[in-house]
Amino acid sequence: MAIFVWCPIIIEDEATRNTLYTAVAAFSGIILAASTFAAGLLYSSTASLVVHVRRLYAAEIRSNWTLILAYCFVAGLASIASFATDQFSMHFTDALVLASIILLATSMGRIIFWTRFVLFSSELDSHNHIVKEIPYRDAQK
Repeated sequence: MAIFVWCPIIIEDEATRNTLYTAVAAFSGIILAASTFAAGLLYSSTASLVVHVRRLYAAEIRSNWTLILAYCFVAGLASIASFATDQFSMHFTDALVLASIILLATSMGRIIFWTRFVLFSSELDSHNHIVKEIPYRDAQK
C-alpha cells in the first residue's frame, strides 16, 4: 500500500466519495453496454471493407474486444470494491478509482474508433455503389 501514498485524497467527505464510486460503477456499466453494441455492429456489418478487415485480423479483433469488455468489467468491479476499501485506505481507493476512470476512458476511445470505422465503411460502400450506377457522359456519345 505504500505505492499509493503519492496519490492525493481527492474528496474528504464520505458521502461524496460514495457518490463518486457509484458514478464510476454506473459509467462502467454504460460503457460496457456501448461496447457490446459496437462489437455487435462490427460483427454484423456487411460492408466489404469491414468484412475484409474481419477476415484478415480476426484474432486481433477478437483480442481487442475481449480486452475492452474485460477493462469495463474490471473498472466496474474496482469501483464497487472501493466501497469496501475506503475505510482502510483512502489513498489506495483514490488510486483504484483513478485507474478505473483511465481504463474506462481508454476503452471508450477504442469503442469510438471501431464504431466510426464501421459507420465510415458502410458509408463508403454505399457511395461506391452510387458512383458505380452513375452513367458517364462520355458513354452516351
